[in-house]
Parts: sequence; C-alpha cells; structure tokens
Amino acid sequence: MLCVQLFERDKKHVELTVAGSYLKAEVDFVINHLESTKNQLKLIDSGKVGELRIGFFWVRLRIAFYLTYLPS
Repeated sequence: MLCVQLFERDKKHVELTVAGSYLKAEVDFVINHLESTKNQLKLIDSGKVGELRIGFFWVRLRIAFYLTYLPS
C-alpha cells in the first residue's frame, strides 16, 4: 500500500494531490518506456535493427536510422 492521499474529492470535483500528480507522471513514463521497449523489440526481431560483427570490432548498426537514407 502507498499510504498516501492521491486525490481530493467533494460532491462535484475530483483533483489529484501533489503526490497523485507525481505518481501519474511516473506511471506515464513507465508506460511510455514499455511501449518504446515493445517497439524496439519488434524491430530487433524483424531484423531492422541489430548488430553486425566486423573483424575484431562490434559495429552497431541501427538500420532504422539508415532506412531514412537508403531506398526501401
């Protein structure tokens, strides 16, 4: 349990407290990060983003970046 008040309400209105606003912002950040992670995983799985090993060096290729410069 959080044991903090997240919103204040009366008969007509509901309003977030400072703690509620902070928690909402944090939850929004986490959800956006999860969505971004899901999209990145799809790109990796499809082969559009990955790594290319050349000689002794690892060269990270972000093919999604290069697609803007190369024809499809």
